Amino acid sequence: MCYRTSGSSEKARRMTYPSISIITPSLNQGKYLEMCIQSVLRQNYPHVEHIVMDGGSHDETLDILKQYPHLQWHSEPDKGQAHAINKGVAMAQGDLVAWLNCDDEYKPGAFLAIAEAATQTPPQTVLMGGVELYYEGEFLRVMKNRVRSLFRFLHPWIPYTNISQPGVFIPRHLLEAAGPLNEELYYVMDFDLICRLLRDKISFYSVNQVVARYNIHQESKTGRGWHYMYPELDQVLLHHVHRQNGWQKRLFLMSFRTLRPSIRLMYRLLFPPIY
Repeated sequence: MCYRTSGSSEKARRMTYPSISIITPSLNQGKYLEMCIQSVLRQNYPHVEHIVMDGGSHDETLDILKQYPHLQWHSEPDKGQAHAINKGVAMAQGDLVAWLNCDDEYKPGAFLAIAEAATQTPPQTVLMGGVELYYEGEFLRVMKNRVRSLFRFLHPWIPYTNISQPGVFIPRHLLEAAGPLNEELYYVMDFDLICRLLRDKISFYSVNQVVARYNIHQESKTGRGWHYMYPELDQVLLHHVHRQNGWQKRLFLMSFRTLRPSIRLMYRLLFPPIY
């Protein structure tokens, strides 16, 4: 897939765009997989590889994968989502790496927006765009993925603090330096990785464009309600807060004990299908 360009300068500029690797972990999600694959294809981006790491599905997944010869895919039992993504990252050759679950999708023009930002920022920069949040096909809101300090990021119960993973693109060399996803985590392996990147003073840059759609439904991990992941999230939060200095650690623990329970309860009352 190549762009048609109107001039030599435009062509040369596009030649400098980074290559992008997309990792898609999969397990019996065949009913959503083609939507995910097509959303990558529709980017019409010239430097992209799409790697699907399937955990040994027994539905229509393999039949769908065989229809797309451009894909790199492997189907074998794994130790869970984090393990599948780690295996995909080890195979990736792109300058930027992202992962997209089978039931999520990229918005048109996402890769081009990220690539433009990559040409304007230092190579040690994590790039991210906004993410549309849908529940059972109904639009809820846009998560804008603003730049955060580690201290601010460690307060996900405060509105507009978190970073939504489908909109995040990470330079491959930064991923290699940060180390693999924690395969003992079931829900928040992405949150833990971002904590590690922020801890290491890695720069983040926000692209003013919605780049992905995050679909929550009854068959997804978070479809039963985000409160199922709270114990694991709290474990990760407490692990990383110990790296904060004295006043930040004390302020965090005060917020953790007082604000966190009440705000989470409020969310569950206001948005019961999700929280």
